[in-house]
Amino acid sequence: MSLGRIFSNRLRRNPGGRFATAVIVVAAIGAPIASHVYPAAIGRIAPLADFFNPGAADPALPDRAAPTSRAACKRQYYKGDAPAYVHRGLDRRTTTVCYTAFAIGYSGITRTPLWSAERLTAEAVASGKGFNRDGMEFHPDAHIPGRDRSLLSDYRRSGWSRGHMAPSADMPTRAARQESFSLANIVPQDEDMNSELWNDTEQAVRRLATKHGTIYVVTGPVFARGKLDSLNDRVAIPSAIYKAVLIPGQGAAVFYAANKSERSMAIVSVAQLASLTGIDPFPEASAATKARAIELFPAQSGRRNRRFQAW
Repeated sequence: MSLGRIFSNRLRRNPGGRFATAVIVVAAIGAPIASHVYPAAIGRIAPLADFFNPGAADPALPDRAAPTSRAACKRQYYKGDAPAYVHRGLDRRTTTVCYTAFAIGYSGITRTPLWSAERLTAEAVASGKGFNRDGMEFHPDAHIPGRDRSLLSDYRRSGWSRGHMAPSADMPTRAARQESFSLANIVPQDEDMNSELWNDTEQAVRRLATKHGTIYVVTGPVFARGKLDSLNDRVAIPSAIYKAVLIPGQGAAVFYAANKSERSMAIVSVAQLASLTGIDPFPEASAATKARAIELFPAQSGRRNRRFQAW
């Protein structure tokens, strides 16, 4: 059974020596996925150097030390271990922030999170159903050093939506939901992708939490090798977005989608994600769990879910 449509652009170098294009793999929604094929050529992350104007500290928002509650962070991680930076230098200028219901690893170079981590439970999903977005406001995060902080002005009239990595609808309380509107939890996301394919994905993951009781979720951007596009010459625009899901006792798999309006998705393993992004979302998972992408939504009674047929 095939992964679906596979699109790949051959890696090539420009005169400056940087990769001009990268391999992109997507699967058409509805294509049967039994085995998970992923070209070995992908597996290169953009070297996160100071591509952008370092900027100045936001004078209206003094720096505040990031929360240091080890327990607050540990409870969001599978077996208490944070997502690991497995590519050298990826953790440069990073800040870990522990919120009420999620934690993030934020990069001052891309001015985006590199990952958000959640221990998502059926109870949290049920608690969050009674809330809406009324009164919720995006805001810069004082826990991030001033020169590294993304600002509301970076996104204004950019044509890109402010995409949550830890979804606001996952949050069990209004206070936790407001925390999710921190710009430290946001990446530039294609507007159609955010409201359609990715929204469907987030809803599907909440259904998994409701079904299994407790799951672990790590979400983040992917930056393709090459010159990175940016907002306001400050905030890096991801080429793709991933969402890794681990179900204790069953296994793990990763949703991977290009940051475009296409309704297409790939399912990859944790090991493949780590090769692609330089981030291992579940360092305490076994090698076998990381090597195999499980079917998150197996077919029932010979019929498959219309939107996530092989998941």
